[in-house]
Amino acid sequence: MKLSRYDSIWNEVKKDREKKTPVGVRVAAIPALHSRIIKAVQKRKDLDLAYKFEKSDAGFPKPILLSESKGSVITFKLVYNKLLEGL
Repeated sequence: MKLSRYDSIWNEVKKDREKKTPVGVRVAAIPALHSRIIKAVQKRKDLDLAYKFEKSDAGFPKPILLSESKGSVITFKLVYNKLLEGL
């Protein structure tokens, strides 16, 4: 698979989730690009089949990528919550 400029953001989100107290990954960009960046990071998550299989084999529910945009900063967080799975 070809590497994308958004792979580094997705990899940081995965690393952040493994910490004892995940705080999220913050990315600064002009607000006009926020939707494009969020969509691209979501796509990287969806294409990362190894991560999905690794977590499903360990008994985790489907990982859900949350994003919040405030001003020029986007915050990404990864959650494993069965209640959010149907969204």
